[in-house]
Amino acid sequence: MIEGKNGTLISAEALGELLSLPPASVRRLAREGRLPCYRAGRLLRFDLSEVMAALKAGQEGDGVGRVT
Repeated sequence: MIEGKNGTLISAEALGELLSLPPASVRRLAREGRLPCYRAGRLLRFDLSEVMAALKAGQEGDGVGRVT
């Protein structure tokens, strides 16, 4: 099990299911810096609490995590 700062890390596929986005969109948003992620070689992993905080910050107007 992989753990981030705040908990367990999940895959782009799992995050996509939670956000109702295709995994390719999740990976693109991470590559653009709009979703925080951890890299393990070619693999991307996401800390759900960090992603949710980034999305919340985007909704509050700074645009960092805004997913459109």
